[in-house]
Amino acid sequence: MFQFLEAQRATEFEKELQALIMQYDKKFELARNNAELEKQLEEQQAIDLAELRKKFSDKTAEEEKKANERRIKGEQTVLE
Repeated sequence: MFQFLEAQRATEFEKELQALIMQYDKKFELARNNAELEKQLEEQQAIDLAELRKKFSDKTAEEEKKANERRIKGEQTVLE
């Protein structure tokens, strides 16, 4: 079950990452030959990538916590 969730989450991450990359590719194309704008785009892109990674790492941690809680409840039920 966890492997399925991990694969699904990776797919969601990859989709959002691809969309972000495409969005910035367009912006960089428009900013070509404008060093100041390119620098600003690079800085914002780094921020957006970090936020995307954090979003999915937080989801991973929460799902692992829930899975562990269910496993512990199941073990307690068996022991009772």
